[in-house]
Amino acid sequence: MKDEQRIDYDDKIANKATITKNSTKKYTNEASELIIYMNQKKAIVHWEKNETVPALLEVLPADFQMEDLYGNEKYLRLSRPIPSNEVFVHQIKAGDVMLYGNDTLVIFYKDFSTPYAYTKIGHIEAIKKMSLMKGVLQVHVQR
Repeated sequence: MKDEQRIDYDDKIANKATITKNSTKKYTNEASELIIYMNQKKAIVHWEKNETVPALLEVLPADFQMEDLYGNEKYLRLSRPIPSNEVFVHQIKAGDVMLYGNDTLVIFYKDFSTPYAYTKIGHIEAIKKMSLMKGVLQVHVQR
């Protein structure tokens, strides 16, 4: 993200993400991966081992939409803040799943360098096909 776009980013994410269904199932960080469907295409998220992952899985709805931002990422504003441990990652890889701040889930679909800090959550393999997906990304979490 470019510096001059930072404020714009917060304004956009405040109004764009849509949650269509909530889940109340509790999770621990024992699971190392999760199957999701992005626009009806199966993908596997390989999780990091940290306190953010179980908190994310607790609040993550079963079905949701992710909006595109800056042509390199999809995002979802979570319903509540979760624990974070931001680090300056310097380099984003396509497929990285991260938390921006303490309440915005981000899936990146392009490689680029960044001056921003994120909490690492996981990685989705074979994400490059996602760069062809313009606009809203429909996501279903298989639990």
